[in-house]
Amino acid sequence: MDAEALPPHETRGPTILGTLWTFNILAGILVVLRAYVRAKTRATGWDDYIAYVALANITFGSISNWYQVHYGLGQHFVYVELMVSKFLQWSTIAQLQNAIAVLLIRISVCLFILRVIGTTHRKVNYFIWFLIVFMTLFCLATLLTVGMQCVPLRKAWYPTTPGHCINQEVLTKLTNAYGAIGCILDFTCVFIPVWIFRSLQMDRKTKIGLSAIICLGLITAACSLGKAITTNFISEDPTFDTVPVEIWAGMEANLGLCVACAPTLRHLFGIVVKHASQKGSYGSNSTPKTGQSTPHKFSNMFPSGLGSSSHTWHETGSNDGTSDMDERNLIHTGVKMGNIKVSRSLDVDYDTRREDDRTDVYKIPDLRV
Repeated sequence: MDAEALPPHETRGPTILGTLWTFNILAGILVVLRAYVRAKTRATGWDDYIAYVALANITFGSISNWYQVHYGLGQHFVYVELMVSKFLQWSTIAQLQNAIAVLLIRISVCLFILRVIGTTHRKVNYFIWFLIVFMTLFCLATLLTVGMQCVPLRKAWYPTTPGHCINQEVLTKLTNAYGAIGCILDFTCVFIPVWIFRSLQMDRKTKIGLSAIICLGLITAACSLGKAITTNFISEDPTFDTVPVEIWAGMEANLGLCVACAPTLRHLFGIVVKHASQKGSYGSNSTPKTGQSTPHKFSNMFPSGLGSSSHTWHETGSNDGTSDMDERNLIHTGVKMGNIKVSRSLDVDYDTRREDDRTDVYKIPDLRV
């Protein structure tokens, strides 16, 4: 090739790696925060475990992108022709990894929807499980298409190897069709929860907030569409022309995982505020004087539905420094008590005054649990 006809010796490798690793790190931070919230609320479920596996898969994908750049991705084919076989190997691995990562993220979102709606929408539950099965079969079809583009697969990397390959134009159309179907699946994963949240019994602000977070999934759908449009297997400069495809594919997985974690992170602010308030209350507590009430914690006193499982009661010491330990034990055993004053917030004040002196004491029934 004439020197004048040669394309400029440039590389887009740093742009690829900078973009994908930035969003990979962002996704990792959000997954760690998600794990923290779930651990604090003791509510870890299968949707969380699948999200953790998806993060590991995406990180491996970022590593495969690094190898692609090392072997010529982002440079013109004419300058990396001797390394193109290695590039094609890692490109195939990246395609397989991306299909699995997107499947895991979609399944995680569907399982989260099932967790939110419970069993109150049986038909929707059936549809979501059907969607999970369909997405799994769709992913298997994608993996088979990529893995069997050439028989043996080695021929895709080393053209002189005996065997046969799918026509590159047909492979491009198949990949574009898969991308379009994936975009429809992403839209479905967005609109189902938004539609369901309308009928759930929660305040308006929460509904709007959750719907807005879920609608961020439209960005993922846009990335899926961008990947489908830019895929081209008949390029004469594959190491340079496939850069947009790699960026769209990486963004689809990373942003999809970020969106999948977003609804869980709305609880993080509440946890931080609760922790700060508890820390402040602990710092202001001091040893109570005679006649002052001391807060204590006990659980499982009230049956479910009356409030939280952890309640505060106060023991009021008498002037001689003694307290009625027998009635305190009755509190824990759930026996009928007539000397307990209950407030609306389920705070229980233990009072040692005589019953005939108490004008503000309520009788509470037998609280056996």
